[in-house]
Amino acid sequence: MNRSALPERLTDFVGQEHLLEAISQHLRSAAGLRLVVLRGVLGSGATAVAIEYLHRTYPRHYAAAEWIGSSDSDETGRFVSRALNRFREVGGSALLVLDGVASPERLSGLLPIDGPDVLITSSADATAWAGACALNVAALTPQDAMGLLCRYEPGLPMPEAERLAARLDHSPEALTHVGRQLSRKLSARQVLDMSHAELLELLRRGGICSPTERIRAAVEALAPEWRFAQDLLRALALIGSPVFPSRDLGRLVHRAPDLMPSVDGLPVALVVEVLEVLSRRGLLHFRDDGMVELLNLPRLVSLLVVDAPARSRADRIVEALVIALDIDRGEPVHRAAAEQMAQHILALGPDRITTREGRSALVKLTRVHLRTHHHHHAVEQLSRFRAAWEGGTGEPWEAEMDRHLAQAYEGVGNPHKAFESAVRAMEAEARRLGARARLTLADGYAVARILGIYDPAVALRKAEEVEHQQAKWLGESDCETLRTGSLIARLQLRCRLPDTAADQARSVWRAQCNVLGESDQETLETLHLLGEALEATGHSARAALTCYRDARKLRRKVLGEDHPATVESTNSYVRVKASLTPFAN
Repeated sequence: MNRSALPERLTDFVGQEHLLEAISQHLRSAAGLRLVVLRGVLGSGATAVAIEYLHRTYPRHYAAAEWIGSSDSDETGRFVSRALNRFREVGGSALLVLDGVASPERLSGLLPIDGPDVLITSSADATAWAGACALNVAALTPQDAMGLLCRYEPGLPMPEAERLAARLDHSPEALTHVGRQLSRKLSARQVLDMSHAELLELLRRGGICSPTERIRAAVEALAPEWRFAQDLLRALALIGSPVFPSRDLGRLVHRAPDLMPSVDGLPVALVVEVLEVLSRRGLLHFRDDGMVELLNLPRLVSLLVVDAPARSRADRIVEALVIALDIDRGEPVHRAAAEQMAQHILALGPDRITTREGRSALVKLTRVHLRTHHHHHAVEQLSRFRAAWEGGTGEPWEAEMDRHLAQAYEGVGNPHKAFESAVRAMEAEARRLGARARLTLADGYAVARILGIYDPAVALRKAEEVEHQQAKWLGESDCETLRTGSLIARLQLRCRLPDTAADQARSVWRAQCNVLGESDQETLETLHLLGEALEATGHSARAALTCYRDARKLRRKVLGEDHPATVESTNSYVRVKASLTPFAN
């Protein structure tokens, strides 16, 4: 066989000794079809391993060898048949190498069982190669990658070689091209200081010894994990928060699979591998408290200057992060980090969030403002959402947004706007779920409660109507029915009906003790309300004192000494006790 027809041996080949030994061992010991498939993504080094094996064994162990590239062309069958005829003419053992086979089905029936040893490089799934020994070609080991760089730059310090090899994902193609640049005009420090866009441009430019198409493959070979990692970094840079709970990053897989971009079949379960890639590159690290911290966040701004498709993928990941973020669970440090992330997310434009689930999740994040009593910020954010998103379509986020708006307006002291928002939420839920739905009835309770701030008489009639509907559709002992009953007692007290309010509060309190328990916060609130009603009658001060005393005792136990509700019961108890013993020192 004419050696000039074979690819030249690579002078910069390093490592992969275990693969070379595995190929040799299988081809020597296999019975029947002797076939080995080297599987790897473009640029992983499968072709380089095949070339090295070819030159190590031919003509030392094989009488003939043939290399067929671009083996998915229409002439594949003719090339293989020609090679087999040459092998018969030469006689003896032979090696056939097929490089870059993407469609295994095209080779079906072409390879005889008693034919030559066959070595194939392919990116197809291992299950497509029935009867073959499939060997996965991973990137070079860190030690081999550093050795390859040091071949080009013998004086390269080991720490810089290690960092540069890690940044190139130990990809043979990328290491080779950058190594050649090191021996010509660039230093390792210059490459390490490049932005990712600049590094990709360096790889794309190729050069005399590295054709552009091969360098494009090397760029693609920066691994699907890294391509997705780029988009994840862009999304995190768009959000701008330096920390993110690692627990919520894991929830990306479970909460938003339809939003995650699929890059060459990248499974979303590789989120963990992606984070490890970014950690190795020094772009983030895992803190002991369970946080993922972005490093050099200002440098990531360069990732924002991207083409439209990349920006679209980043926006989809932003939306997936919004859905995955949970501000209600975990240890205090996790909740604090989640709330910090939520603050940054809420600063983004609402037009970036396009799906039903994403919009619902973004609306829920405004609870961060409500919890911290930044009601003006909540009003501003939710008003932006309302202006940007088309309403009236019956989506769940519409009612949720108006619920939060009602709470925010109430917080800024605008009960009329709060009432309007609560009514919109109730009407939206009624259209979506019906008038009998639990959420619709709960919104009716909110309407009555807010209306009671400035018109208790009208609010009382509304609350009685809601309680009647809840008793009918949810049951008289349902916790929400009882909550509305407690509201009715409070509204009766505001309407200066203390005796009626006391009877109502006593009835509700007894029912809540049976249903919720005497230590439940709503039960304790009704017990304190009963004390207020009894005190307001003017003839039941001692009974009121007993209510305040019991409420104070249980609130201390459940809520703590300094809780506002405990302080309220304590002050009421002290006041009534002083009124009953006016001459006490």
